[in-house]
Amino acid sequence: MSPNEAVDEIRKYLECEHIYKIYPTPTTWPILLSILGQYPVIGQDIHDLHLAATMLSNGIKKIYTFNAKDFEPIPGIKVLDPEAIDFIESQEYDEDLEQEYKEEPEDNETAQQSN
Repeated sequence: MSPNEAVDEIRKYLECEHIYKIYPTPTTWPILLSILGQYPVIGQDIHDLHLAATMLSNGIKKIYTFNAKDFEPIPGIKVLDPEAIDFIESQEYDEDLEQEYKEEPEDNETAQQSN
């Protein structure tokens, strides 16, 4: 992927109304430091831990990723591997996620407003 193609993909992601976006909160950095104390990493793996800390600081506890090995050791994160979940299970997961979103409007509104 060229740099221009990467920029286009990022723009599409940011403009998409169907993707729920979260952003770091004031508690993201303390959570990240806590995770780093338990699971020291090197190199690019810090980005996965930062994502996990951002998730946790926004009340998000599940991640759907092909990169399960980097998230499995992190307490509080449930990893859902697309290769291990069939279509029916993924539909049930989507319904569960939608229900969680409806049940926690204050947390989700706060996450969206922190942008």
